[in-house]
Amino acid sequence: MKMFKVSVLSVILGLGYIHAQAQSEKKQFSLQKGQVLDVLFINTRAGVEDLQKEYFQTVFPLASKLGYHRLPGFPISNVPLQGNYHPEFLALAYWDDLDSRSSAMATIEKEVPDFHDRRKAIWTSFNITYFELQEDVSFEIDEHKYYVVSAYWGEDKGAFRQFQKDWLKGCKEAGGQTQLVLTNGESPYLYYHNPDFLAITAWDNQEAFEAFNERNLEMGHKVAQRVNEFHVQ
Repeated sequence: MKMFKVSVLSVILGLGYIHAQAQSEKKQFSLQKGQVLDVLFINTRAGVEDLQKEYFQTVFPLASKLGYHRLPGFPISNVPLQGNYHPEFLALAYWDDLDSRSSAMATIEKEVPDFHDRRKAIWTSFNITYFELQEDVSFEIDEHKYYVVSAYWGEDKGAFRQFQKDWLKGCKEAGGQTQLVLTNGESPYLYYHNPDFLAITAWDNQEAFEAFNERNLEMGHKVAQRVNEFHVQ
């Protein structure tokens, strides 16, 4: 299998071990080099509670034995900040390593033959990107701040790299705190959603982000082929 790597351009100081802890006001995430972060954007059909419960009871115990670990997720209730894709939820998970993810998928498909059909019956949108971490990563979600997930696709790779640098610089100058930046991901067949650049940023409030976004929209977006951007809670 081709190895896909993640470039973590800006993160809070890593803790050196995997940990995800939900506190009263903050959620802490810390992951190790070599582990694989799954980023999922999903929409759930109405009236499928029983199917969903059965799916979780069947698939999750098996996946957990094979190296899968769930992390806290985040609702997306507002309309998109940019783009026309409107998922309801951002789910995060990690695997022990890339090989365990690959072998686990093969095992699950063998032991649960209708695995993909179950997903289609439960979710109208189920988009996955996964990233092999090349260094320890840690980030924090504080309920008192305003968090934005931005996913960009680029055409000209050289021009898009410059756009990415300018975007991160503009974010910092406007007071945004870059929690996580991911590049060079992989998206599996049937669940393709593979942005060239995905960032989670923290802002003191919505007004601070909107001030940045006014400047952001004046940047050279011609090199950006597509964007999905959401406020997560």
